[in-house]
Amino acid sequence: MWTHRWGQVIEIGDFVTVQIIAVDFSAVKAYEMMVKFDASQLVLDRVELNGDFFPGGHELINQKEDEVFIGMVSPGGNAQSIGSGVIGELTFCVCNAFSGHTGLSVNALKVITPDLSLLDLPFETSLEISGKRSPVDINDDGQVNLNDFLLLQKDFGASQERSDLDRNGIVNFGDFLLFLNSMERVNSQ
Repeated sequence: MWTHRWGQVIEIGDFVTVQIIAVDFSAVKAYEMMVKFDASQLVLDRVELNGDFFPGGHELINQKEDEVFIGMVSPGGNAQSIGSGVIGELTFCVCNAFSGHTGLSVNALKVITPDLSLLDLPFETSLEISGKRSPVDINDDGQVNLNDFLLLQKDFGASQERSDLDRNGIVNFGDFLLFLNSMERVNSQ
């Protein structure tokens, strides 16, 4: 297993594309893998399995809330892949603010060989994505939600730095507008 840390900080509304590449595979007539992700922070936008690793194969895509099974199968058994190449790309939208890291993992790789043997290959990889703390994450829990709004409401009229989103020294109507605009951007994703 290996973990890769994404060097770029991402924000709500950003799209992250992960390209999956096969390296030095022996002959394969079909494959399937599972990609798991945190659905409270990432939304699967699209899957493209048109890479050069399995030309002529038929796509298999089965999406659930926090995981997607992807694969290719040879219609009629004539197509097969060998060697290296691009399997495809998965694109995710960052749907919620988070601090620190979120990620996705690719595991459960299964292949069918030309002699029709089913192999479960030991394979697991993960990708960590660094998130920028949202300024409207008032309670600093990595999410922007009702709890933040309640703190903002509680701090109204005070000089509470955590809720003073416009940094004018007091929590007032301007801070509520900034919070609501941020929530509108999150919900429009």
